[in-house]
Amino acid sequence: MPLSQSPLVEQGFDLVDPDAEWTPVGQLRTAHGREQWLRAIDDALEAVDYWRPKVEEVIDGGKDKVLAVVRVSIRGR
Repeated sequence: MPLSQSPLVEQGFDLVDPDAEWTPVGQLRTAHGREQWLRAIDDALEAVDYWRPKVEEVIDGGKDKVLAVVRVSIRGR
């Protein structure tokens, strides 16, 4: 099932600013906002059997910025 269809998506995005940006490791494009984030993750998950993110630390960056340190375990297909 694509991540965008997971029942946990709403719960996770409640914690993310609607204007947040994310540049996945190894990618040249930055994902802006919820729909682009979900598309980028769905695309990446097509190549894996197992994907588990774990937030290890959240750092206040000041001026409405936050840095999340996330460990992601992935097993390819």
